[in-house]
Amino acid sequence: MRWELYLAFAEEVLGSQWPAKLQEAAARSAVSRAYYAVFHCARPRLEREGVVLPTDGSAHGEVMRAYEQRGDRERRQIANILRELRNDRRDADYDDHATLSPNAATILDRAKQCMLLLARLPESP
Repeated sequence: MRWELYLAFAEEVLGSQWPAKLQEAAARSAVSRAYYAVFHCARPRLEREGVVLPTDGSAHGEVMRAYEQRGDRERRQIANILRELRNDRRDADYDDHATLSPNAATILDRAKQCMLLLARLPESP
């Protein structure tokens, strides 16, 4: 699976014309897919650097911590964006009262920014 395609899919979902009754569902789906795209691109990046990550749900927090602890400004920025995206994803997937459609485009922009930061990181030798 090429996880970056989840972000492209999220953009397609958000950019499509939906009946009013489906707009919030589309926004929630897009936000959720955007988070998973970034997470699944950020994780193997760390693993290539020798970071051992759990294979269960705790990996989400560990990925953020690993980027935060690696010290440079870009990695801390990746950790912060991942944290924000994860919170948005939780709202999208679990909070019946959250309204994500007004902010979904901004959330996807943050995901794209994070993908750019990941792409600019130097590869480990």
